[in-house]
Amino acid sequence: MSQYNFSSRPERLDVMFGFDHALGYFVTVFKPNTEEDEALVDLCSLFNGLTGPQLVEEVENYNPPQGWPLRERQSGESLTWEQIRSRAFLDLAF
Repeated sequence: MSQYNFSSRPERLDVMFGFDHALGYFVTVFKPNTEEDEALVDLCSLFNGLTGPQLVEEVENYNPPQGWPLRERQSGESLTWEQIRSRAFLDLAF
């Protein structure tokens, strides 16, 4: 499993994405500090047929940081969005 997140600008939305062995690719977008915990976007391979290239398109709607490392939540590995994008676009787990 891999899970990365960033805060989009200027919308100030929390974007979480990655690859999970059960769900496949996933993208979830939340508006922080709201009373509702409902996701604005909640897509995955298992329920929505999300592919790696579609994950790239969806995440790029929220202006991921270019050239800055994103830390993977469990392993602590850092990859830039460009590295993640190239792996996901080829439909490779990252």
